[in-house]
Amino acid sequence: MSVDGSMNAAEAALNREAWDVATNHYLDALRQDPTQQFALDRLFGRGNTTLDRVLFERLLACARLPTGAPACDALYAKIARTLGRPDDTERFRRRAEDVLRAQLAADAADWRPRKALGTLLRDFASTRPVFEESLGWFNEAYDRAAGPDRAGILNDRAMTRRCLGDRDGAEKEFNEALGITPDHVQAHTNRSLLLLLRGEYGQGLADYEWRRKKARGQGCDPAAWQRKRVAVWWEQGAGDQIQMARFVRAVREAASHVILVCEASLVDLFRENAVAQEIIPRQKDMQHKDLPAYDVLLPVMSLPFALRLQDEELPWAPIPYLQARPDRLPAPIADMLAKVPDGNLRIGLAWAGNPFLPNDHIRSCPLPAFAPLLRIPGTSWFSLQVGLRHGDAELISAWGLPDFGPHVRSYADTAAAIDRLDLVVAVDTSVSHLAGSLGKKVAVALPFDPDWRWWKEGPRTLWYPNNIALFRQREISEWGPVITDLDQWVRSHLPTR
Repeated sequence: MSVDGSMNAAEAALNREAWDVATNHYLDALRQDPTQQFALDRLFGRGNTTLDRVLFERLLACARLPTGAPACDALYAKIARTLGRPDDTERFRRRAEDVLRAQLAADAADWRPRKALGTLLRDFASTRPVFEESLGWFNEAYDRAAGPDRAGILNDRAMTRRCLGDRDGAEKEFNEALGITPDHVQAHTNRSLLLLLRGEYGQGLADYEWRRKKARGQGCDPAAWQRKRVAVWWEQGAGDQIQMARFVRAVREAASHVILVCEASLVDLFRENAVAQEIIPRQKDMQHKDLPAYDVLLPVMSLPFALRLQDEELPWAPIPYLQARPDRLPAPIADMLAKVPDGNLRIGLAWAGNPFLPNDHIRSCPLPAFAPLLRIPGTSWFSLQVGLRHGDAELISAWGLPDFGPHVRSYADTAAAIDRLDLVVAVDTSVSHLAGSLGKKVAVALPFDPDWRWWKEGPRTLWYPNNIALFRQREISEWGPVITDLDQWVRSHLPTR
C-alpha cells in the first residue's frame, strides 16, 4: 500500500475507533516515509498517553537515520530520549538543529525556524546557557512575527523564562499572549501552573481548567454530585492520582456512588484503602463510553477546582490518608530487609521519574550522584526504582544495592515495602507521593524549576506538611549541593549512640 493509501486507511480506522488498526497503517506510512509528520504526531501523542514503549520502539525503527525534516527529527529525538538511547537522541536532535540553522540563515525574515529552534533548544536543554540561547531565538522570532503568531511565541518565550527562574517575566508574557489571543489554551494552562507554583489557587485552578478546552468546568459543581453516580476519570501520572486520591472522599460524601478510573498499577492500593466504591483500571484506548453508567464525569485533576481549594484548607485529609497492608510485602523484599544490621536506618531511594514526561531529564537525577549518601555509616539503602535507565543495572550490581524493583507488581506492593523503611529519598516522582501519603518521612530532591505542587521556595509543602522535606537546586541541573543537603538530612535522623 502506498503512503497515501496507508494514511487514508489509518484515518478510516480512527473513524471506526479502531486504534490498533490505525496505528499499524500509520507505522506503514512512516516506514515508507519517516517525514509523515501527521502520522508521527498522532503516534507520538498516543505513545505518551498510553506509556507504550513498544510503540516508541516501532516508531524509532521507522527512522534509523535523521530525516532532514526538523519537526520530525525533534520528535524522533524525544522518542529516543524516552527509550534511554542517548546516541540516537543526540543524532536526531543535532540533525534537527542543523537544518533549522540552515533555514534561518537562508531567510533572515522568517520567524518560523527561529521559533522552532528556540523550542528545540529549550526542550533538550539542561544548562543555563542553552536556555538563554533558546530565549534569544524566541526574541528574534517575536521581532519578525506579527498579529496572532506572536501569541504562540510569547507563550513559548514565557516557558523558557520560567525555566531560567524569571517567573515574573513569564507571567507578564503569558498575560501578553492572552491579550492577543484570549482563548489560547496553552497560555492559560501554562500560566495556571505558574500561579499554582506560587500557591495562588483561586486563579490558578480556574486557568488550569483550560487544559480541558471546551469541557472546562464540566462536572465541577459539587451540588450536582448529590445522590448521583459520579465518575472520576484518570489523568496524568500515577503520582498525580495518588496526590488527588485525598479529595475523592469529598465526592463520596456527596455522591451515591463513585467510580474511579486509575492506572492499573494503582487499583489494588486504592481498593484496599476504599478510595471509591468502584475502582476500574484504565485500559488502553479506554473512552468515557466504556464506563458503567454515571450521571457526572470529571477528571481527577479537576477535583481541587471543584472543591474550591484554598491554601489554608490543605492537606484536605489527615496524613497518612493511605495505608499499606503488611501482608502484601513480597518475600524477597522481606528477606532483604531481614539482613539489615541492628540499629541501621533503612532508607529507600528513587532517582528517576517517568521517562515519558517531557521534563523528566530535568527532574530525574543520575544514580551516580547519590553515591555519597550510600556511604553514610549506620544506613542501609534499598532501590525503590521501577524501570532502570541506561547504566543503572550495572551500577546497582557494582554497589551491591538491594533492589526492590523486580519484586513489586503494583503500588500496593511498593507501599508495603515503604512501610518497612525508616526514610525515603526520592526525586519528584510517584514514590514521593506514595511515601508522603503513607506518612513516611521523605526527602524530595527538586530541580531548579520545580513542579507546581512543591511551590516556588521553602523546605515544606502543605500537600504533605509534616513528613516531606524539600531540597532544591540552586542552579539548573546542579545536583551536588542538593546531595550535600540530603547527606545532612539523613545524618540528622541517625540514632544517637
